[in-house]
Amino acid sequence: MSNTLYFIGAGPGAADLITLRGLNALKRANAVFLHDSFHTSFAELIKGKELYSPFDYLFDDITKLIDDLLKKGDVVFLVPGDFTVFSPFQAFVSHYNDACEVIPGVGVLNAASSLLKKTLDLPRISSSIIITSPRSISKTEFTRELGQLIRKDSTLVLFMNNMPGAKLKEELIKEYPPETPVAVIHKIAMPGEKVIKTTIDRLPDDIDDAEYFNIGRVEPCMSLIVVGDVIDATGSPEFWDFRKKNIWDKRYRS
Repeated sequence: MSNTLYFIGAGPGAADLITLRGLNALKRANAVFLHDSFHTSFAELIKGKELYSPFDYLFDDITKLIDDLLKKGDVVFLVPGDFTVFSPFQAFVSHYNDACEVIPGVGVLNAASSLLKKTLDLPRISSSIIITSPRSISKTEFTRELGQLIRKDSTLVLFMNNMPGAKLKEELIKEYPPETPVAVIHKIAMPGEKVIKTTIDRLPDDIDDAEYFNIGRVEPCMSLIVVGDVIDATGSPEFWDFRKKNIWDKRYRS
């Protein structure tokens, strides 16, 4: 039987958030590629394994290394963040295709929603969720301003923000009222976790002076920013009762 290359969703990097399927694959692996920060959180699970940082290699060099490692046993990539969005690993998955397996995990967006105890779309509050990154939209041929993407009846989720607070505020108030709630979640589910709840109007004062946001540095901000009225909203019982009477009861009777 040939050995398998696994890409396991590791989300924010908390070992107790890995899925059972991911955990079993990790236990079987001989070699693990992981972000430097995961060495501490996954310490017990990676003991005795060959460890590599994928960010130390060019693409051809890392595929050659993977091919050699697969001769000895299973190989795992612990995928930070979300494989779903803004993940750099698609090229490897495409390269290996049927010879690899992608195992979903608890992504940072799921973890942030749970930490805030908020569903990010709610009837009459938010009709949609927009997930983007200021870094991403400013570095393509389709360059556009953040303010062109957002809508005031939507929840906005920003990965890897590199905008200073004043510039971010300037873009957000093109659609959102200045008093719109903002949650900034840093190091989700990890030691040093911080949650700042503020508003668009107060955003520059609350994030520009914080060292851990990396504003103005080469490294991207690893905090997740959530903007929208859902942050302060509560779910309405009337929508539960409406669904019960008009959707679920009829479904079960049919």
